[in-house]
Formats: sequence, structure tokens, C-alpha cells
Amino acid sequence: MPEIRPFCGLRPHPSCIVQTVLDKNSLPDGFGGLKEGANPISFMHILEQAKPAADVEPNYDIARHELERFVREGILIQDSSPCYYLFSVTYRQFIQHGLVASVAIADYEAGLIKKHEKTRTEREIHLGKFIGTLGHDATPVMLAYRARPEIDNLLFEVRHQEEPIYDVRLTGEVWLKCWKIQQPAMIERIGAAFNRVESFYIADGHHRAAAVARLAAEGHGLSRFSAVLYPDNVLKVFPFYRRIKKGNSIGFHDAFRALNGSFHLQEINLDMMFYQFLPEHHFLLCTAAHSFLLTPRIPFQPGEDPVKKLDVSILQDEILAPYFGVHDPKTHPFIDFGSLNISLAQLKSLLLQDDTECLFISRAPLVSSLFEVADAGEVMPPKSTSFEPKVKSGIVLHPHE
Repeated sequence: MPEIRPFCGLRPHPSCIVQTVLDKNSLPDGFGGLKEGANPISFMHILEQAKPAADVEPNYDIARHELERFVREGILIQDSSPCYYLFSVTYRQFIQHGLVASVAIADYEAGLIKKHEKTRTEREIHLGKFIGTLGHDATPVMLAYRARPEIDNLLFEVRHQEEPIYDVRLTGEVWLKCWKIQQPAMIERIGAAFNRVESFYIADGHHRAAAVARLAAEGHGLSRFSAVLYPDNVLKVFPFYRRIKKGNSIGFHDAFRALNGSFHLQEINLDMMFYQFLPEHHFLLCTAAHSFLLTPRIPFQPGEDPVKKLDVSILQDEILAPYFGVHDPKTHPFIDFGSLNISLAQLKSLLLQDDTECLFISRAPLVSSLFEVADAGEVMPPKSTSFEPKVKSGIVLHPHE
């Protein structure tokens, strides 16, 4: 069983929380929205020093100096005793609760914290340098677990018996509450309940987890990292769209006619289609002028392979490769991706872009499918899942230990 522990978090002073998590050029306007203006205490001043650019090398030392300034000026404060932190984020009327805790790199290496994505070595190295120089990990890895009533009940108890340390609207769409759990009895009860969870699963943050594991292997003295733990029954998963750009070697009209042999193509009104809840093995094909629901003429029988039976895999194997010539979506020059965590108006604007030929949408994978893939030691196709809302960087920093 993976082990969790409380830790002494470094976090924004309550008077600074909103500005700290906002962009460096945004300020709260007092009405749940934003206004333009220089924001000197945005955590982005630290994060931007670690972003590689074409002509500028990341400056990890400046990031550390900025963090030290934040501590020196009281923007960030250190809790004096180990705590858990319970987050509640309301996002577009959707509420998600997660516990921020410290987890063991040894559990990650032993496969008790399971992954479903491959990572890129160069990004691991970059993140490792940033995290190692900063002396903290600033963004908890998002982990999922199979929900247990005893854990749900404990966290419900915290939310309804304790006063939150933060209770703020970050933007018009996001409301954050956070409770600090520091009573020894509750810490012990939460730890005991989580110790009965068999496995954690990385939902978001594969590169961050790999980076701290790499640091530990290189002898930097790390043994733990921070994670936000979500039960599977509260996770919101968005699909990714696949956008075919103009100039593809296979013409759209030829591909469209060929599709009609394998799919019923029913024209639909995109305004009336709640596209994030497609039936299994059904797909949307959208252009600037028309949208079609694709229903297979013969039901797919992908077998028991947990990857092959994903809708996103069927879209790739049965539509994009044979009809549009997209055999490797990671390298094909005329395809790109994006999360469908966007409004219908934003989706339509994508369709109206000059270089858009068409756009495909599949059903988002279920969280249970993610678990199944990870349990089998497999990886999901690129750009399969997008989890929202994510915990903002800089709300709770985990010191190296």
C-alpha cells in the first residue's frame, strides 16, 4: 500500500492568496473577475524563470531568489507543524475535493503509484533542475484512487467542522477553499484510512513525478514529493479534439466519401450536441459549415486490450490512419490537439481558423479505463485525457525531504 504523510507546507499568506495564484499581469477586480495591472506577488514570477525559450536559457537561480523574496516579504508563510491540506475547488458549478499530502518516491518506483503515460527525458531533466534548485516542489502531482466511503466521510467531517484557511474566488469560474488539517488525531485517522488504498494513479503530473524520482536516483537526497489525492468519483475528465489542418496529403472530400462506407453520417446541430457525453464508439466530425455524428455501421469489437478499446484509440486506428493518412499523430505535420475544456464559442472559432480542415471529437476515457490501462502496465495514446480543475502552482509548496 502507498503511504501518505503530512508535511510543513509553504503557502501564501491569506491576504495574498488571490494575487499569488493569478497571472503576473492580472489583478482581482473585486467582483470575481480580473483587471489588467502589474502583479508583483504572482507566483508566475517564479515559474517563468524555469520556462525554456528559443533564445533564453532558464534561470533557476533567479527562481530561487524570487522564492526567497516571497518568504522574506511574508507573501509565503511556513506552517510550523506537519499538516494535510484539503482543497475544494468549484469550477463551472462542478465541485472537486482533494487532499494534498506527501507521498514516497519509493512507492512510485515500486509501482504503487502507477502511471499511464510515457515521459520525455529532456523535460524530466529540465523540471528536475528547477525543482532541485528551488528546494521545493510547487505543484502537487494529481493522483487518483478508487473511492472509499471511510475516506469520503473523514474529509466531509473536516469540511463541515473546521474553518477554511482560504475561501476565495480566484476568477469568475473558480472558487477555492482550503482547510489545514493539523490535529494529531485527525491526521492519524486520515493516514490509517489511506493506508488501506491499494494503489494511486497519476492523472496529471507524470513529468513532475519522474523528475523528482530522477533527482533521488542522482543522489540529491529527496525521498518524497507532494500530491493531491482525488477519489475517482469526483474527477472530471475532458477529451482532446484532433484538428486536421489543410494541406494534408489525403483530401478531405475523398476521405469524407470513404467514411460513409463504415459509418452512418448523421448531420447534427452542434449547438444542440453536448459533445462531452458522446456514446461509446461514436465520434463527431466538424467543419466550419457542417457537423456530423459518426455511428459505426458494424459495432467495433476491439477485444480485451485496455488500450485498443479506448474510443481515442478507435478514432486513431479506424478513422485517422486509414482515411486521413495520420499514422503517427505525434509527428504528422497536419494534425494538432487541444483539450475540450473550452466553450462552444471557442470550439466554433477553431473551426473558422483559415488552416482548419475539420475537427474530430471522441468520448473522454473513463477514470476506470485509466486505472485499467495503468494496472496492465500500458500507456494511453497521446492527448487522451485532460483533468480539470488542476491545483494552481504556488498554493502549497512541499519542502524537499
